[in-house]
Amino acid sequence: EDAQIKSGFFLDALRERTLAGWVAANVLTETRLASPSPATGRSDGRTRLGGRDWRWTREVQATAASGIRRIDIRVFAGDASGPSATLSGFAGSALSR
Repeated sequence: EDAQIKSGFFLDALRERTLAGWVAANVLTETRLASPSPATGRSDGRTRLGGRDWRWTREVQATAASGIRRIDIRVFAGDASGPSATLSGFAGSALSR
């Protein structure tokens, strides 16, 4: 029985990380496709996926390369204090040439 409980917790944690990763990927993709590109700085939002509420933060930073920005996404399950997923990427006109 103890093994079943541990297995259940593992599967719940895996599902949470997977869904949070999808939320992060969606936010990163939406940011890359936004026109005009988002200004540097921090923003946040909420979304629902997989029957759960998610909260995300996005930080857009300038880089040393002209026209390229770094995008850092953190996704939280509900009101959790620690992120369930993080994702970083880059966007900019110089990447699409």
